[in-house]
Amino acid sequence: MESTRRGRSSVRARAALALTVALCATSLVGEASTGVTGAITTPAAQQLGFYPGYANLIQFKALETWVGRDANYVLQFADQTATKFPGSVWGQVTKAGALQTIANRVTLVESIPLAFGNNIDASTAAGQAYARTALQATANGANDANYRIAAKYIRDGGYADSIIRLGWEFDGGWYPWSARGNEALWVTAYRHVVGVFRTISPTFRFDWNGDPGAIQKETAAYPGDAYVDIIGLDVYDKGIPVPWSSATKSWVDPVAALNWDLTSLRFQRDFATAHGKQVSYPEWALSGVTTTVTSGVGGDNPTFVQGMNDFMNALPSSGPGSLAYQAYFNEDAGDGNHRINATYFPTAQQRYRSAFGSTTDFIVSSNNSAPVF
Repeated sequence: MESTRRGRSSVRARAALALTVALCATSLVGEASTGVTGAITTPAAQQLGFYPGYANLIQFKALETWVGRDANYVLQFADQTATKFPGSVWGQVTKAGALQTIANRVTLVESIPLAFGNNIDASTAAGQAYARTALQATANGANDANYRIAAKYIRDGGYADSIIRLGWEFDGGWYPWSARGNEALWVTAYRHVVGVFRTISPTFRFDWNGDPGAIQKETAAYPGDAYVDIIGLDVYDKGIPVPWSSATKSWVDPVAALNWDLTSLRFQRDFATAHGKQVSYPEWALSGVTTTVTSGVGGDNPTFVQGMNDFMNALPSSGPGSLAYQAYFNEDAGDGNHRINATYFPTAQQRYRSAFGSTTDFIVSSNNSAPVF
């Protein structure tokens, strides 16, 4: 199951390679907002964010215009190759024309690797051994200089209060910092890096970020309340063990698919509440078929959008278990099409704009089998 929920590392790498093109384009954009804030009526809309692509300020502002309101969060990814890592952060928040131009109005959510190297298969002994070596290097301080450089770039770019998504998707079996089989070492490495970042800015916040169907199995990798501010979950409408229709290119029963995710969403909420933390959805998105992804995705599924909206709005309004932020992953990747403002999801994109746009209109499901949160 976890392999079908893999992170979007390949598209992030391609995006990083497009740095020069993206930043040349963004340098033409000033600091002004879209000016289309609209009436904010729900918690989920208040905490709106996007991943617009690597340092892609033009796409970020296009999404704001499309949805009809300014976003409050922008999600980014640092490179998991040690030699490229500092430069990837510099290109996002330090280079002229990049995201520091909107630092006065948005919060940066920066995804920081907990270790460096190639993707792995943590279901194998070799994969776990690779992660163990990589995590031990971090715990021993081998990467401290790079972490300090990156943290300074973030702080000096105007984001001293960033949310640091350290070792994201730790419970998966693909990143070189996978916690599987190395939970105690993972915790040691995480705590070490939090300490490094806090020496640069004590106002950084830290998001412990897992995956549906996996986070429940990896609570031994929880670093402790002193090192975590937010409990995150990445939720994609794909890889769910329910029947799929080749005719509609979606689930036979979209509510059943949503219910599968809700099991993990409820666990995340309850775990966060028990630890006095807020929740987040750093990456969530629809998923559509491509030339290589030909099944197991929800496609044009307004039930998923509505379900995420409803769940977020049913969370406590403040305090433990409340919503810190949510960011739609708006880039196509090897695991499916995701762009909400493209042409793939005509029905679902209308639901998204109704839920999160300037004309926010809360939609009550008429389906008697709709889930209870």
